[in-house]
Amino acid sequence: MIRRLRVKGFRRYVDAAFEFGPGVTFIDGKNNAGKTTLFLAIEYALTGTVAGARSQMMLLNPGAKGLGVELVFVGRDRKTYKLQRVHQLPPRAKSRLVGHFTLKEIVGDGDERYILSSDFQDHEDALAKKLAEITGISRRVLDLAVHIRQGDIASILEGDPRLDIALGITAAGTANEEMRSLALEDEQAAEALPALEASLAHVERERGVASSDESALRAKLEQLRGEAAGLATRQDDDANDDSLAALSAAVDAWRDASDDVERAEQALAAVAVEDTLDRDRAELKRTLEAAAARGDEVERRYDLQARIRRRAEQVERGATTCDHCGAPLDSSRAAAELAEWKRELDALLAGAIDVRGAEDRLREVDRKLSELRGARKTAETARQVQADAESAARALVPGDSRRLDEIEAERQTLHERKKLDRAAQAARDEARLEAITSAIADIETRLATQASRGGELDREHARLADEVDRLRRRRRRAADFRMLASAFKTLQEDLRTRAATELAASTFAIHKALSVEHEILEVAVDPARYQVLVTPRDTGQAMPASLAQGGGHRLLLGLAFRLALVERLGPFPFVLLDEPTYGLDEPHRQALLERISSLSLCEQILVITHHAMGSAPGQQRIVVDKLVAA
Repeated sequence: MIRRLRVKGFRRYVDAAFEFGPGVTFIDGKNNAGKTTLFLAIEYALTGTVAGARSQMMLLNPGAKGLGVELVFVGRDRKTYKLQRVHQLPPRAKSRLVGHFTLKEIVGDGDERYILSSDFQDHEDALAKKLAEITGISRRVLDLAVHIRQGDIASILEGDPRLDIALGITAAGTANEEMRSLALEDEQAAEALPALEASLAHVERERGVASSDESALRAKLEQLRGEAAGLATRQDDDANDDSLAALSAAVDAWRDASDDVERAEQALAAVAVEDTLDRDRAELKRTLEAAAARGDEVERRYDLQARIRRRAEQVERGATTCDHCGAPLDSSRAAAELAEWKRELDALLAGAIDVRGAEDRLREVDRKLSELRGARKTAETARQVQADAESAARALVPGDSRRLDEIEAERQTLHERKKLDRAAQAARDEARLEAITSAIADIETRLATQASRGGELDREHARLADEVDRLRRRRRRAADFRMLASAFKTLQEDLRTRAATELAASTFAIHKALSVEHEILEVAVDPARYQVLVTPRDTGQAMPASLAQGGGHRLLLGLAFRLALVERLGPFPFVLLDEPTYGLDEPHRQALLERISSLSLCEQILVITHHAMGSAPGQQRIVVDKLVAA
């Protein structure tokens, strides 16, 4: 319900405000007084535009810099809202208006809460959606049912394609068309399915053949590789006779050990006999023991040698006293003493034992004995090594008691003979191995080519399989779309039939309530076009209302049909009727104005008229004067 309308700079109005109440409000005034402008202002506030106006400049009051409308109304949620919309000329602009809007909820006196505003970067589509939520009025519903324009009331009788949208039937029709379009698109795509399925079958056959060829090639490759490995192993075995090498090594070790034994025995023979050395050592020990028993003679000998050396030095330098005791020294006496001491020394030397020489000879004997023992030990070790080497070599040729070198020579001869045979076999094996290697390379090349071709076939198969699966799904989906399209078509027809039936019944009832002479027997609505068909009482035959009714009756029937739309699409907070009495004679006009008040189609009906409005109880009246508008 609209409580207050303020218009500023809008067409004729410089600045004017109007208060409205519930029920029916008649807006009266002379022609061209500005009555319809109020409805246009309401339309402008709700949508930002006015039907038939190419731009907001056509709505601007001459000389004004902008236009604005403020609408205070109560929504379907019983809350009060204030909608403000303006279009202003920017500085230095002459033909372009800039629009702004604000939607607020009036919470209390002086207390308002912003809901949407262009200043907050909110857009027109958000405002239209919010207003449709609050009032139930969209641009289409406003044109069809809420704002019933002057001179346009009866045109609805011929039907209007927009009714499908307003009545909620377009969704089913759109779904039907969409399903049909999707089905057709999928069906056209599925036309390529047989060719793709044939291509897929061909690729699958090629993949099977390629797989069989690859398996055969791989089996042949494994066979050749096994044969090549056998030839390589045989060549390695022929080139290295491990048993002969082991025997040769063992015999060489035995020979080396025999040489070591021979050298050790020669060294042992070069050393003196052990018994002789033992006798010499015992004799030298006895000599040294005897020399030790005559130790005083040695001391006396050393003393005499010292005396003789000192006295000879004294005599030589002509000394007159003894250096040792200080007694007078006589040269003759000194000579006699020297002679006496020399005789005694010679006697001692004649019977002396050569201790140092004996000790040297004893050490030499001990050295030879040690050398003899070492040579004997070396010989024993060499003989043991020789025995071990011979045992090891004999273990390689069990049961053969011949000399090891004879056995080795025989084995070597056999080896040389076999070596010649093996050389010939190796030449044959090498030629075969070369042929096998060439065959393996050829097979590997073919396998690489086969793998590349197999990869291409796999990719082509995957692509075709995906495409075939996709088209099969699209074919099944096309059938589903066709079924859905049929269902939506049936639903659309059912909805149209139901809506047409209900609109016809409601139109008939409202027309009966509004008309003075109810001459219609039945009202029907064509579900295909929403054309109104009537059955007059005098003919009893259904025909289009435009043919069966005169101008005034067509007006009443058109008004009844539009009010039936209000009843079906509502509830709306208000309905705007612009000159619904145009073309009616006095009795019918008076009856219509009186009976509109009795209709309870919505909370508020604003009716523009410039005729006498009768005396219906509770009606409100607003008179618009040109002076007020100016």
